[in-house]
Amino acid sequence: YDVAFNLQDNSARFFNVAPTNAVEETTVTSSVSYQLGGSVKASVTPNGPSGEAGATGQVTWSDSVSYKQTSYKTNLIDQTNKNVKWNVFFNGYNNQNWGIYTRDSYHSLYGNQLFMYSRTYLYESDAKGNLIPMDQLPALTNSGFSPGMIAVVISEKNTDQSNLQVAYTKHADDYQLRPGST
Repeated sequence: YDVAFNLQDNSARFFNVAPTNAVEETTVTSSVSYQLGGSVKASVTPNGPSGEAGATGQVTWSDSVSYKQTSYKTNLIDQTNKNVKWNVFFNGYNNQNWGIYTRDSYHSLYGNQLFMYSRTYLYESDAKGNLIPMDQLPALTNSGFSPGMIAVVISEKNTDQSNLQVAYTKHADDYQLRPGST
């Protein structure tokens, strides 16, 4: 992605922007917890035995997963008083713990394994079936990715309005996985 802001008038200028340097790691955390419990109360009164049921005893289970998500990298590539531009690009990810693969990774036998599900895929005529399923891609990739940037604009006190042009450019790559080869 490229995200660019351009101020169209003379009275306004960019005061500050963020991020200003390369941002390449985001911590992604997922946590689940459950609670379960119950109780029984029995007593003897002058009127005879009585009982109640409720919730007291408890069991708690929690699972937390935290990892560094290095899939995307954000760079500030242009900053003036009137223009600011960031480039956000796919940096790579750890494909099924085989190692970090990038757009330019290449193995002499398997080729680029960036989105390859298996090196020993049984159905050589079905390359589409050898792609990583969406639910196994990095969290930022499979659930949508929206890069965040901020730019502070300042102008003279008597300025009522400033024109800001926003340009959002999406780049795409062609990833090929050929049946019977890589």
